[in-house]
Formats: sequence, structure tokens, C-alpha cells
Amino acid sequence: MKKRLFLLVAVIFFGFSTGLTQTQNDKKIFGGVVNGKAIDLPKPEFPAEAINAAGEVKVQVLIDEQGNVVSAKALSGHPLLQQAAEQAAMKAKFKPTLLEGNPVKVSGTITYIFNEPKTREIIENGKIDPSATETDEFDETDIIGGGAVFRMLAKFNSDDRLLPLTNTLFGFITNAMKDDDFPKELEFAKELPTANKERRAEIIALMNSIFQEKDVGDKKWFYSFGQDLGDLVFESLKRTALGETDNSQTRIVLSKIRDQIIVPPAGFPEKLRSQLKEIIQLSENRNPDSPALTREIDQKVMTLLDLIFDEDEE
Repeated sequence: MKKRLFLLVAVIFFGFSTGLTQTQNDKKIFGGVVNGKAIDLPKPEFPAEAINAAGEVKVQVLIDEQGNVVSAKALSGHPLLQQAAEQAAMKAKFKPTLLEGNPVKVSGTITYIFNEPKTREIIENGKIDPSATETDEFDETDIIGGGAVFRMLAKFNSDDRLLPLTNTLFGFITNAMKDDDFPKELEFAKELPTANKERRAEIIALMNSIFQEKDVGDKKWFYSFGQDLGDLVFESLKRTALGETDNSQTRIVLSKIRDQIIVPPAGFPEKLRSQLKEIIQLSENRNPDSPALTREIDQKVMTLLDLIFDEDEE
């Protein structure tokens, strides 16, 4: 079920982004889809002029330390519905998010679904009316994201230098177990924070196996590409966490990705391809060993997370 594993992916990337933020001493974290974290999520008013408009609208929000939405910008959806979604998002209220005991800002997305005015259903508290969704199957972008997540989990677990950060990331999965919507079949993942390295590797492999069996289907190319993308993002995360500048592994992965996206299969997200081409060109046009270049590449690699988990590809 798409909801089941999308929740897993969102939880893990919330942890990745939070852990990365900790290493950079920033005071804002990425919270993924935040519908389920709202304590008050008003419904949008259906615009009178949008009589024939319907569908999903995603709104990027910034939530302050008190849980108030201070900015809202529609990322996708019918133009006639975007303003209503933004206005509703500005009225949403969240419980303050704490990082090491201190309140922090959160950047995330709120998703609204508009049906025809007489029958429309809007997401409330993270619950989506099944009749309002088109499919529970993962699309190509989701499969890429899943492949990337599981590759990064395995890589983090294998590098002892990253143990403190890894413990933080796995802790988020345990916290997610408190959510009634978390898939019961993945409850074994609650062992991650306290398990030893070998047991963690087994748990990650089992989660990965479930994902491949239930969700990948005939999209194996996209899963494999996601694994390579996971290698790319991991290298940037690792450098940031450890303060390193060596980008030799990044260049190897980019070379492989370059060949894959020359003529990708149908369904490959064009925005992701465009951003990857920009990163590849950047790495090839300047001194490859320059620390400044490496930092610039890492910053652009981080934007790939938004393309995979925040925006719809039409």
C-alpha cells in the first residue's frame, strides 16, 4: 500500500534531514508531509470560480518555534485552487517541534485534495479518503526515493564514524511507531535504536525486501537508479557530518548516473534529471578537488531530496 511505505520513507527522510541539520547547527528542520502533525488543520474554502477544478494541491509551509505557519506557497495543483490551499495552510496550527529539547522551525508540505464541490473530500489530520485517491501504487519517483532511502540506511549503519548520527536517525523510526497509521508489519523496526550493528543490518535488509516485494513491481530500473542516487546523497551527508572534502566517490557515482540519464525510461522525473545534469556539469567544468566546488555540489545534492519527496512530477 502506497500510504504504508510512503509513511516509512517520509519518517526516514525526516530523520536524515534533521540529523544533517544537527551537524550544520541550523535551527530549521525538514518535516516532510506534515498533515498528520497538525493539531488544527482547517479545510480550504472551495473557490466559487473553480467550479470545474479538482485534484491535489501541495503547499510548502514554514512552521515557527510556536507551531504557527509563517509562510505558505503552493508547489503544485490547479491554479484556481492554489490560493485557497495557501490561505487554509496559513491557519493551520502545529505542536512545537523540539530538537535536543529546544523548539525549532520546521519546513514541510501540507497536502489538500479537492473533489467536485458537492462531493469534495479534503485531507484531515493526515487521513485520506480512499475514494479521493487515484491509486495506492508507487510511481517511478516513489520507487527512486525508496531505493535511495534503503541504500543510505545501509551505508549509515556500515560507517562507525557516523554512529551518533545513525542513532538519531533510527530513533525517529521508533518515534513513528506511536502513530496509529504506522504499518504493523514493520513494527520490528522499533529495534533499530538499540540493536547492534549486525542486527540493524538484518532489519534494514528485511525492510528493503518488503519494499521490493510489495511496491517495486516492474519498476526495477527505477529502484536500481534510486540505489545509485542514495550513494550520491550519502556521500554528501557523510562529508557534511564529518567535515571532509574528498569527493572522489561522488565523482564515480556521478559518472554512473550521467550514463543512466542520457536516455532514461519513460516516467523518469524530468525535474530530477535536469538537476542531476546541472550537478554533473558543475563537477566536470571546474577543479574537481576544490573544497569550494565540493561544498557547492553537496548543497545542490541536498535539493534532490525536495524533488523526490516534495513535488509532483506531471
